[in-house]
This record gives sequence, structure tokens and C-alpha cells, in this order.
Amino acid sequence: MKDILGLGKLSANSLEVINLVYPDVAQPGLKKVGQSLETVLELCNTILLPLKLVNSNANVFFNHHMEKYRKKMEDIPEEELTVVHPSIGLKILDELLTVTNEDVSDLFVNLLTSASTKSGAKYAHPSFVEVIKNLGEDEAKIIIDIFHKEKIVKYVYLMKEDPQHGDVPLKDKINDISKLTSLIFEENSQFYMENLMKLGIIEDTSVYMLGEEDEFNSLEVLLKDNKEIYDNLIKQAQDKGEHKNLYISYRWGRYILNSYGESFVNSVTSKITNDSKTT
Repeated sequence: MKDILGLGKLSANSLEVINLVYPDVAQPGLKKVGQSLETVLELCNTILLPLKLVNSNANVFFNHHMEKYRKKMEDIPEEELTVVHPSIGLKILDELLTVTNEDVSDLFVNLLTSASTKSGAKYAHPSFVEVIKNLGEDEAKIIIDIFHKEKIVKYVYLMKEDPQHGDVPLKDKINDISKLTSLIFEENSQFYMENLMKLGIIEDTSVYMLGEEDEFNSLEVLLKDNKEIYDNLIKQAQDKGEHKNLYISYRWGRYILNSYGESFVNSVTSKITNDSKTT
């Protein structure tokens, strides 16, 4: 077994994968890749990685993503490197065999890079792999373009206020995501927010900041026609003596990262890996 990276003795499994992915062993950053993935590569047979790489399509995807990882590792200081734990490393390598979308793959590669650094490893939790697996292309863009940049998603919805039976939120809800990033399916933006909440990344809050009123008012305009329809139906009922105290009002809200979401976003974007360059 050759000591091609100056790491001591690499296992046959490690050498096999290294040679499949990086034929040029003199590439910058490759030593750091070997140092951080040493344990993961030794266990790669547990996910049948060498066998899966025989498939030409899987090989193309995997090599492309791992090249991005190598380039990121070039910028990590030697003293900041750590060994990636197999519980997260093996899962990520397995996903990189099949993922084709660049935004989604970037989340996996950044998570692997975070797990390769002393400052990032403590935040890089194995459960984050499952979160990424449940993100679509648009949701990956939302993570990268909105929450990574610490932007806030605002929304407006309609509330049926009934003193007798209690307030009931109506299904009408509209957000400002289209002003913050471009989506493939803009009409699904509210569903994306619901999925991110289900994944435990964001939370729904009615708190808003001073100075945001104009932004919420501009969203109210988009629900004006819906509100008029409800108002007319209520007026018809009230003309008959029904629902005397019932009315429709606008309500404001914001989607923000919770503490779990903050750790997730830090781990799957460049924040922690950028921070490690200056430590």
C-alpha cells in the first residue's frame, strides 16, 4: 500500500476510491481530502462505493461533486482539519453518487467540508443529511439565497374573526419570496415554507420589526380581491341577520430560522468554512 498522500498507510479501499476519483494524485488539496476522509474511505465498502462508481453516470456525478470538495479543502488551513466522522461522511458520499442539481449538491459538499474542520464538525450533525435529501431545487435556492444571507420571509394572510366561535385563519396566504430570489415554481413558495417548517428548520412568528410596515402593506394589496369576496359574503349573511360580529382582517407574519435551522444553514453553506480560514 503506497503512501501517496503522506498520510501513512492507507487501506486498499481508500486507495481504490482515491484513484477512481482523483487520478492525478498531485492535485492541490488532495492531501487534505485524504486526511479528513481517511476513516470514511476505509469504510466505503459498507455503502458499496467502489462498486457503485463502476456505473458511468454515478462516476461522473460523484467525481464532479468531489472535485468541488477538493477545491474547498485547498483553502482550509492544515491546523483546522479534522477527521470526518463516518456517521455523516458515508451518508454524504452515498448521496453524491446520484444528486444532479448543483444547488442541492453544494449543500452536501459544504456539509462535508464543515465536517472536515474543527470549527465546523461540532455543528455538522448526521440528521442534516436527511434534511437536504428532503429539499427540492427551489428550497435549496431559498436556503442559499435567503436564509444564508439572513433575509426574512414575510407573509400576509386573512383571518376570520368571530367573537362567538373564535378566530379562524383562512387558507389565503402570500409571501414575499419572489422579491428575494427566483424560483422555478414560484406558485409553490408557500408549500416550500411549510416543508421547511416540517423539516424543523424554520418557525412561524407573528413578530415583526418597525420599518417593515410598507412591505407588509404591499403584500396585503395582493390579497385585496380575496378579502373583498369574503367581505361581500359576510355582508350578505349580515343583511339576513346572521354573523353580526363576524369580519375579515389581515394578519402579518415572518418565517425565521430557529436554533436548529441556524446550525443547519451554517453547516451547509460557506459560513463555517469561511470562518475557519481566518482562525
